Amino acid sequence: MVELLLSLGANVNAPPAKKGGVTALQGAAISGDTSIAKILLDRGAHINARPAIEEGRTAIEGAAEHGRLDMVRFLISVGATGDPEKGFDRAIELAETENYFMIADFLREYQYMSAGFGTGMDAMFDGDFFSQLPSQGFVFSDENLENFNF
Repeated sequence: MVELLLSLGANVNAPPAKKGGVTALQGAAISGDTSIAKILLDRGAHINARPAIEEGRTAIEGAAEHGRLDMVRFLISVGATGDPEKGFDRAIELAETENYFMIADFLREYQYMSAGFGTGMDAMFDGDFFSQLPSQGFVFSDENLENFNF
């Protein structure tokens, strides 16, 4: 259906309604539908599109708030960024409010590591590192650790 609408000229980056609205990508993130998110991104959806003015969420904030760990991981792997000043603080807060502590911890850890703490950590986020993470979150096996230089 999404592909049909896009082929008929639907705007992949149509702005959200003022109160509680979502872009198509934000809606896919909230629902946890990575296949739709991939289609939208392939068609030029803005990964860090601004949320609705009232009660809005960015894609990663919506995914975090609704417990969509796979979507959070996916969005980060394709370039989602946090607020320039506050990082993922709002997404972390929304996840914790809904008791999705694993997502909050994941985002906190990612934020810490991507801030440049520790040497060589950027390599950890190259390629398809996130696709190797189990659904449970940040769990390393001996096999994963072999690929990292600490």
